Amino acid sequence: MEQKIQSLKELYEKDFYLWVLENLKLLKNREYDLVDWENLLEEIEDIGQRHYDAMVSCMAVIMEHR
Repeated sequence: MEQKIQSLKELYEKDFYLWVLENLKLLKNREYDLVDWENLLEEIEDIGQRHYDAMVSCMAVIMEHR
């Protein structure tokens, strides 16, 4: 099990898309102890921040053109 988790952590650095697919498969199969939680949580947080930043940017453009 530890080997599988380490392999996913290495995959994160080498092939992001494959890393996503592997973690998605693990989540769908409810194999939660094999998920690369550290990197997955970081990516979820990053996605949230990017969406928030984009919203703030759009709101600034709207306010400029009022």
